[in-house]
Amino acid sequence: MKKFLKVVLGIIAVVVLGIAAIFYFIADMVKVADGFFDAVKSRDISKAYSYLSDDFKANTSQVFFRQEYVYEGLGWKLLGLKVQIK
Repeated sequence: MKKFLKVVLGIIAVVVLGIAAIFYFIADMVKVADGFFDAVKSRDISKAYSYLSDDFKANTSQVFFRQEYVYEGLGWKLLGLKVQIK
């Protein structure tokens, strides 16, 4: 019975450590996502674009991002908001 209890406690410990590791390693990712969506919400598209990965930015201009991903993707036209691309 003692051996069984040790095995169960060991499994529980591994699961708890795994969950703690997941939260530790994704903390920065959550901060970046929050910053990105806060920038979009405040319509600071240049700042939102700066949060994107280098690979994404290499294949997507800021003007295209603004038009296709932000205004079309978030449905600003459907909400009746006026969009001006600079």
